[in-house]
Amino acid sequence: MLRQDPGPTLELILEIQPKLAQNWDQIIRTMNHIMPLEGPQPDPAIDQNLKEFKPYRLRNLATSIRGDLKMQLQYFLSSSRLVIEEIELTRDHRATSIGCDSYELDNSIDSALEWSKVSELDLLNGCWEGALLQTNAGLKDLLFIVHLNYRPISRPIAQLAKSFIPLLKLTKLFFNKLLRLGLTIKADVQSYTEMSTAQLLLFERSAQAIARSISASVGRLIEPEVEDRAQISQELIHQISQELIHQLKSLSPLFQSVLLLLNLYIIPLVPNNKLSSAQIPFKAWLVTWYTLFFKATNNAINAANSFAPNLN
Repeated sequence: MLRQDPGPTLELILEIQPKLAQNWDQIIRTMNHIMPLEGPQPDPAIDQNLKEFKPYRLRNLATSIRGDLKMQLQYFLSSSRLVIEEIELTRDHRATSIGCDSYELDNSIDSALEWSKVSELDLLNGCWEGALLQTNAGLKDLLFIVHLNYRPISRPIAQLAKSFIPLLKLTKLFFNKLLRLGLTIKADVQSYTEMSTAQLLLFERSAQAIARSISASVGRLIEPEVEDRAQISQELIHQISQELIHQLKSLSPLFQSVLLLLNLYIIPLVPNNKLSSAQIPFKAWLVTWYTLFFKATNNAINAANSFAPNLN
């Protein structure tokens, strides 16, 4: 359109340009006011009163505006300037296109708008989904080495891997349950919770740490199978056993942090008519789940303790 009839379009660009600059300045000033780059920051442990303006949510909005949106806007304006220059030079062949830059700018604007509206529950749902994906990947790897048929597997390692399967299945069940809960109450809750930024970060990081611990454990279980078992030293066997036990013992405190925050701040958001799943109250489900998880963890720890002497 610009190249076919440049006159009216250039006039429109000249009209819009100062408004765009003014709007961008307003956006940056507002962003700097609610999320200053320097100076005192709200205490993340007691910032519940900030509601939807807690740094937990706004940090991504600030990054989106100051980083990606600013960069894509610069690219788009630079390409637009080149297009106009080519028109003014009346070149027969004009190489510059703004199609790609326009597309990327639209995506950056949509992303910034999404971050301005996203709820804390949505952010937690994203974290739970990421943890679920990691857990699923670990479970698939574990089932693969347990049921591998095309080469022999040492019995102690196979038994040890099998002892981890209930633990991973329970972890998968837990994150699935959280995701379903989040989707169930999504339409009934406001954009913020009563948690502080520090508590939200604890919730998020605990879920991420659980997923990392699962991945690390599965990696350690797979490692002896890809090496020549005859060359594995007793020292390495002991090291693997101790690392597995360390990962297993780290899971319980992480889940306890998640369960505490879940009981205090997420479950109370559930409307009474949505509080049950298969006629079992959610809190009762959590108690049953944690009992099974505790048993599965102990079984895996016992298997890891017996792993070293049984490998030979």
